[in-house]
Amino acid sequence: MSAPAQPVIINLDKALARLKPLVATAASTTVGEKLTQENCLYFVGGNVFAQASGLTVSVVFDLGIDMVVAGSPLITILQNMAAVEKNREVEVKVSNGELRFKGSNSSAGLRWQELDGKAQILSNLLSQKLKWTKCPEGLIKIWKSCRLSALSDSTNRLLSNVHVMADCAEACNDIEAARIFYPSNLTLPSKSILLPFHGLDLIDPSFQPDEVAWTDKLVFLKTNKPETILALPTLKESEPYPELDGLFEAKGQSVPITSDFRESVQRAATMVLKFDRHVKVMLQDGSIKVRGQMENGWYTETWKCEYHGPELTFCIEPNLFTRMLEAGKIKVSPEKMFVSTKTFQLVCALQQPEDTTEKK
Repeated sequence: MSAPAQPVIINLDKALARLKPLVATAASTTVGEKLTQENCLYFVGGNVFAQASGLTVSVVFDLGIDMVVAGSPLITILQNMAAVEKNREVEVKVSNGELRFKGSNSSAGLRWQELDGKAQILSNLLSQKLKWTKCPEGLIKIWKSCRLSALSDSTNRLLSNVHVMADCAEACNDIEAARIFYPSNLTLPSKSILLPFHGLDLIDPSFQPDEVAWTDKLVFLKTNKPETILALPTLKESEPYPELDGLFEAKGQSVPITSDFRESVQRAATMVLKFDRHVKVMLQDGSIKVRGQMENGWYTETWKCEYHGPELTFCIEPNLFTRMLEAGKIKVSPEKMFVSTKTFQLVCALQQPEDTTEKK
């Protein structure tokens, strides 16, 4: 491997836009003094690779040299220089064992290393013969929304995954279940596939793939302009996924809800823990209360609503609640809250009312 003969000029805006899919992956692991396979970017043959928690991301980007660099510092350098370089361009070259960046008002350096054995494995991902088919619109958002109802516990081989089918995706845990339908069918290699939650968490929800392809152990998602490829691990069902149809079918009282609750839920969500992002919703006679609570504090909002009956309580992930508002109404029975539309189904188990004297 040799350094580029001439410095390379890069446009900071284009570089950051091209490398955006790598940001979450590169920042997902701690970067220490020593590079490891989990905290770096691989520049190989005009492509850049990042990998963490099973997710592999590849974008077309060429600095004229094959190398390994720490991912998070590279993104930070480009973002910092973009804040001060008015002409939006910087010079990049290799000097004294560093990748040097020089602009009109700023400069930076980043240590790099020779490629290791992992580089060939990453490069081989792109050399496979894949059968690409068109992706349904909003596929990543649908998968990530369903992931909110999956258990964040990888010891449960079924319920810690999103259950992917040709017309929809679904997930469930011990208190809720969600199913979201695609606007068009998804081509699958089998009746259904399981997607582990780890890799999904790192994908930017705005990423909209144009095409999808499958192998025995991976799903590939690709945008064409610019070409970006994501590879996620998949699992085959060792046992049937729980049948959810019966959960979404029930009779109950219809309760209108309005978009006013959207901001209420987001405010309440600021008072919940990152690893248990559930807010509590309490239906009381003539009102609805939304509450967020963590160890050191709580926040509650109360709004009028057209509900008449005994107090009912359920917990829900805030983003799922926001999607639920699109239906304009919910239904409640003595056992559960549920929503069912042509594109979205959600059910939450009801909880026993608690003493909330100090919360009113």
